[in-house]
Amino acid sequence: MTGEPQVAEPRTVISNRTFKLSIMKPIFKSFANKAASALLLAFAGCFMFSCSKETGNEQLEGPEVQLSVSFAGVKESPIQETGPKASSKREHNTPSLLNYGDYDAELRVDNRFEVPLVQRGLRTSGVSSSRSDANRAAAIPPGIKYRLFLFQSGVLRSSTELESGGTANVAVQAGQSYQWYALSYNTAQSVPDLPPNSTELDLPMGKDVLHAAGELSIPAVVTAPVQLPITFRHKTSRIAIELNSMGLFGVMSSANVTVSGLTMKTGKLNITTGVWSELKDSTQTLNWNSFVNLEEGQADRKVAYAFTVDSTAQNNIVVSVSSLNLAHSDGITRNFTSTNTFPTVGITPVIGNSHRVLLNMVESPLRTTQGGVTVNWARSNLYYSPGRNPYRFYAVNQLNPVTDGRGYFAFGGILPRRFQAAPGDPCALVYPEGVWRQPTNTETAVLTSSSGLLSSVLGSITGLLIPDNAPGATFASNYVQYTPVAGGTSTAFDAASNVLRFYYNGQVTNINVITTGTEAGLVSLALGDTHAREAALWSKTGNISISLPPLINLGLGAWGYHARNRSTIGGTAYVAGTNTAEPLSSITVGGLGVLESTLKNVRCVRN
Repeated sequence: MTGEPQVAEPRTVISNRTFKLSIMKPIFKSFANKAASALLLAFAGCFMFSCSKETGNEQLEGPEVQLSVSFAGVKESPIQETGPKASSKREHNTPSLLNYGDYDAELRVDNRFEVPLVQRGLRTSGVSSSRSDANRAAAIPPGIKYRLFLFQSGVLRSSTELESGGTANVAVQAGQSYQWYALSYNTAQSVPDLPPNSTELDLPMGKDVLHAAGELSIPAVVTAPVQLPITFRHKTSRIAIELNSMGLFGVMSSANVTVSGLTMKTGKLNITTGVWSELKDSTQTLNWNSFVNLEEGQADRKVAYAFTVDSTAQNNIVVSVSSLNLAHSDGITRNFTSTNTFPTVGITPVIGNSHRVLLNMVESPLRTTQGGVTVNWARSNLYYSPGRNPYRFYAVNQLNPVTDGRGYFAFGGILPRRFQAAPGDPCALVYPEGVWRQPTNTETAVLTSSSGLLSSVLGSITGLLIPDNAPGATFASNYVQYTPVAGGTSTAFDAASNVLRFYYNGQVTNINVITTGTEAGLVSLALGDTHAREAALWSKTGNISISLPPLINLGLGAWGYHARNRSTIGGTAYVAGTNTAEPLSSITVGGLGVLESTLKNVRCVRN
């Protein structure tokens, strides 16, 4: 058909010399006249020129050379946020949380997107599936299939299936120019060949279609394979639904998940123009079985995704999660039985762009109001475990063994049992960053009935005539707790985690700095007789001036919280809560100036 691309039929190209002989022999036999012969020669030359135009679609013969083709990557669209930063780093932005019975959640829409290797049909470890720079070309693991189409003047010369993970050779002719097009589903699935006399492919639904195009000129003299590294672009709009349980400190085992409001379309793609046509509805149902791990072997980030080739706004996307079962990092199983239907979100798909609906699930707090101050407390103390998602809350609120040093921090320390040069906030580093922080002195002081220097507080357990009980506090042999609290009815937590309870984990007051060995600055854990007898927590309030009357200046210090069981002179037991001021000393460890302090537990509060 005129104007339509054609697939070249194999033919033998006849040389000019052979063509002349086949035409001219009968002519010279019929005409002896030289003038007539000259006339016919001119006619034959004209006839020869006309045949060459008719066979212009033929590929001229030349030396066959090799085109070395490789899958260089995928060009990603620049990241555009619609809310706080999509990574865990917030740059001091405080996420807005939705409050539910069992857990809280941050619902965010942005255009971060990662394709898990397992969804590509691959299980290659150690390969990143995305990068976060604005003009990023995502690295591609081995095994991604793609098809290369070579054209000349609208005629398909070759169609070759190739695979990422190295280079592959495709035969071309020296001295020729080609238009090339490449297509992939970004998986290990094969891309079909073109139908006869067509450049359009009817593509299946739910595919991350990658497309690339360009022109290529092969030199007349080739001494080495000609290189063709292909960088693809997305030809669909990709919508990801990500469930993230890192803020619950465990991995998802099972759940009931529904996603409604997605109206997807697919259609035919013209590989030479990159234009979609004949769009049709593409039903893509997402449920728990649709979700796969984003990171291999890590079930605290799961994603399901849909693809569309239409830019119609999706204004009614709703995610619902119920019966979430979680295996906590401390080996505890948690069952969140509530059904949580999250607010409707809207996305306007852009072809070539990624869109993400991120559901960050966060451990719910306990709310107390003492002395007119309302605070949302974490249910248990903070600890640090090196590796992935290192800042966590203990799964069970309990008296920790003396061998567990993961939860004892110096003032302003972001690593346990280490002194800090400049004060930081380890609570702010809990995922998602910016949700939690250390309490202020105002927030801890309302839990106490007195204040004083820490050194004075660590004295006799008797002496008062009248009990000076901490406000709202009750106590047992190894803990103090405060009532009333809101949020303490969740069946996903044990009884000790449904009340604001501080166990008497003790503190390290006799600091022994190890200045030699493999980890300079590591502080040995020496709880002494404080374990099982007192609770000690840091506030974030430092830089206070401490002095004793009449004129003794103790320098700068920090505020903390202290509680222990005491008795009056008459033998009446009570729990004393004290707002403690502690001087800080500047010392040098490993050539670095740091602040020396006692080591205490940290209990985080909500921003």
